[in-house]
Amino acid sequence: MKTIEELGILFSSHKYRFYNEKDLQFAIEQMFIANEIPYEREVRLSNKDIIDFTVELDVGKVGVELKIDGARNALLRQINRYLSHDSIKALYVVGTPYWVNNIPIQLNNKFIYRHRILVGVF
Repeated sequence: MKTIEELGILFSSHKYRFYNEKDLQFAIEQMFIANEIPYEREVRLSNKDIIDFTVELDVGKVGVELKIDGARNALLRQINRYLSHDSIKALYVVGTPYWVNNIPIQLNNKFIYRHRILVGVF
């Protein structure tokens, strides 16, 4: 079973090619498959909350949310809702906005990991 640190290394070392968020979802899904990471895509946590991915890691079920645009405060509200679910033990935000690495590292007493994609949009 992969650790959350190993997932971070994969996000950092992966070469991304995408035009929109669906392309990025596909690229991340292919990375999970290639590295034998158990995952689910577009997981419904509640009637209102659908997270891009969940992955099974050493810490339990980790949510993965992808962003290539949008507002920081809207994302904070969204991930706060996701982290309120008992099934989600931590969250990884992966995206292109400049503010991705400036979101808090913890909400609802759960950790938030971040990776900003600096290149790859074509």
